[in-house]
Amino acid sequence: MLKLRFISSLMTLACLATLHLWAQNAAPPDVYSVTEANNLGIDGMIMKIDRNGSKALVTMTGPDGKVSANLYDFKSHTTYSWDPKAASPQCSSGTFSGDWGDPFAMMSEIDPSHPKQTGSATILGTPVKIYEATMDDGSTAKAWVGPSRLLMRLIMTEKGGTPKTIVDVKQLSFAAPPASAFVLPASCAGGGPVKSAENDRIAAETGGNPANFANAIAAPDSHAPTACTVVFKVVHAGTMEPITSGFKISLDTAPSGGTLRDVTGTLRNGALWIPNAPDQFNLGLTFASGGVSNALIYRRCVGPQTVLLLVVKNPAKVTDGTDWLRVKAGKYVRP
Repeated sequence: MLKLRFISSLMTLACLATLHLWAQNAAPPDVYSVTEANNLGIDGMIMKIDRNGSKALVTMTGPDGKVSANLYDFKSHTTYSWDPKAASPQCSSGTFSGDWGDPFAMMSEIDPSHPKQTGSATILGTPVKIYEATMDDGSTAKAWVGPSRLLMRLIMTEKGGTPKTIVDVKQLSFAAPPASAFVLPASCAGGGPVKSAENDRIAAETGGNPANFANAIAAPDSHAPTACTVVFKVVHAGTMEPITSGFKISLDTAPSGGTLRDVTGTLRNGALWIPNAPDQFNLGLTFASGGVSNALIYRRCVGPQTVLLLVVKNPAKVTDGTDWLRVKAGKYVRP
């Protein structure tokens, strides 16, 4: 239902990039249960994360009552997704690496900027430190940070606006979740065809060999120093016909995270050229009344110019589905 990437909204990207939370000696735990209100992508989302060592279950409940469950297996680097409300849930699966949405790792990639500590408090019996920062655009952020850099609460205020709670932890436990939490539905268990679900989806969206594409928002296992120009295009799922208008695009290439800036005016025939693209950069697209799609992109070069695609099922309703794909080979490898 949703891709787990927390740093997603335009204001959130700008504000989180200013928050540096003190380094604590305690290593992040790998056994816990955290339930939080999370408005980073969709207002009214409730997210529950249960982890016990090598497995984590992330359950998301939207404001419409729809639920999705995502099980992460860190040993096999496999993720399974299904609707736990369905009588016979259909399961899809794929692979992942790097960041998966650990609530204790939300701040691990934020550049130090030394915000002011303004106090301390207790949330759910947990001692927290309170930090505040003011951004260049006049917006402010206030963060309550618990043990192991767990973000317990985050409130942001745009200049001249009203405060908005972005993250608010409602329940926190360091007891081991029940083993039943990590049991897959029958449609997921035992391997079989489900393992090709991600490839099947990419094949359906692109009409080509899924081996020619890679998930552009999955963190790679290793660093690749090769530089290149990234050519970004928006295309229709199924037909791969270019979408060259009807959207605004914002870009942030600052290595430590900065502010997304509108670059719509620099498009060439509907494509955005990013010379010497950094290892990671943020892209945000707004489709008129159709919605918003934002992502942290992990660059991998296949030549002097590498094509990045946002494959959109329905530009008038972005929530119908999108995929950020890097082209590795095939007919779409050339800009």
